[in-house]
Amino acid sequence: MSRITAYIQRYLFIIRFIRKNPYCTLKAIQEHVEREFHNHAIDNIGTSTGVIEKDIREIRGLRVDIEYDFMQRGYYIPATNEPNGYSDIERILDSFDVLCSMGGDSGVPPYMLPEKRRSRGTEHLLPLKEAIKEHTPVRFYYKKFYPEESAIRTVEPYVLKESRGRWYLLGFDADGNHSVAKSFGLDRISDIQVLFPKKFTPQRNIDWEKKYEHCFAMFTDGHPQHVTFFVDHRDGNYIEAMPIHPSQRLTRTNEGVRVELYISVTLDFIMELMSRSWSLSIIEPLSLRERMREIYQEAERRNS
Repeated sequence: MSRITAYIQRYLFIIRFIRKNPYCTLKAIQEHVEREFHNHAIDNIGTSTGVIEKDIREIRGLRVDIEYDFMQRGYYIPATNEPNGYSDIERILDSFDVLCSMGGDSGVPPYMLPEKRRSRGTEHLLPLKEAIKEHTPVRFYYKKFYPEESAIRTVEPYVLKESRGRWYLLGFDADGNHSVAKSFGLDRISDIQVLFPKKFTPQRNIDWEKKYEHCFAMFTDGHPQHVTFFVDHRDGNYIEAMPIHPSQRLTRTNEGVRVELYISVTLDFIMELMSRSWSLSIIEPLSLRERMREIYQEAERRNS
């Protein structure tokens, strides 16, 4: 394992230990990191208390809030409003952890079976990131899923967003309507060109996070509303482990689990509900219950 990989692993050990053991001492963190280096057969690149203190400062620079409580005399990570309580950098570090476990540059061992899937377009992340920073338009060949058509697009890039295991570029058609934002799945982009030295003047009043605040996945049509449905305990356990939306509230009964959300009812959300069809019962709104009933009736007709 390279030294850089070992440094990042040390970050992971520190973050996870503090999250699981709030108000832990510097000594406890240092001893934990030493044990983890030994357990993972990682060459010890330094685990002194001075090294751990330096790591904590650098981790804070990555926007992971590690605080010290002088009353409790220990380190802790404050609760956040992020889904599952995890920051963006922690999710990235999780992916790095998976990569290390799978062998890194030595190849995937035969006892690990990663999912086989086509490229997610992550090779486009770096050039798009630079284009966004420099306010430079991009041009690429794009294949839409529906309707099925392909075209060359010239886009003013603003944001890169991850959703449901896919990355998307958010922005505006360079020669189109600048009041309507567009999203482009990176897995459907090819032949990308960053159009240096061209520049565009970005709109400064767009709150991209708020735009998707009440949405599931990428569809933004529709208005948020209260949605309540009921599932059995098995489906409820899966929904609890991987929440549908940050607004999610669960109530357990003897019969199953009541799920309450404040969310926009979009095609993406309906498809997510259908994945729980064997125990799903829509309580409100009535319009959603009727929509689901129509989908099931049409499916029954096709399969009868």
